[in-house]
Amino acid sequence: MVAESEDLGEEIPASWGKYDIPKMIAEGWRARIKWAKNRPYLTLRFGDQERGLGVLDDRKLELFKEMYPNLAGSLARGRLKPPKRRDKILTTPLKRPEEIGSSYQPSLETLNWYHYFKNNGFTGSLGDFVNDVIYNYFSEKNWKLAIVKGPS
Repeated sequence: MVAESEDLGEEIPASWGKYDIPKMIAEGWRARIKWAKNRPYLTLRFGDQERGLGVLDDRKLELFKEMYPNLAGSLARGRLKPPKRRDKILTTPLKRPEEIGSSYQPSLETLNWYHYFKNNGFTGSLGDFVNDVIYNYFSEKNWKLAIVKGPS
């Protein structure tokens, strides 16, 4: 199913024969290189319509540019190398801070406050109490922690 091009002396892929490419070009279709499954594909696109012309390699790209030079410009932006991965700010893994261990010794006043609230309906542990007090303290001051990623 591979036809021979007389003037180019190259094999024309059979998938290109499925479409009337010169007519599509006249109607405004544009060529582009689309990456899928880690491979480059040659496609023709018009609005939200797209027609696949198969997997692309250097030889097919040059053949397409020779056969349809007026579409070569729309392929200039495409590349045959995989696109570079961009760091996404939200994909940074976060981990819990290391536990302090038993080095924390609450003062007698802190323990008295904890027992007072425990006797008046607080159901959490001492650690929950300390965390709540600290959180509420900084919330009242309208202070917030932020994770900022600097330049790499």
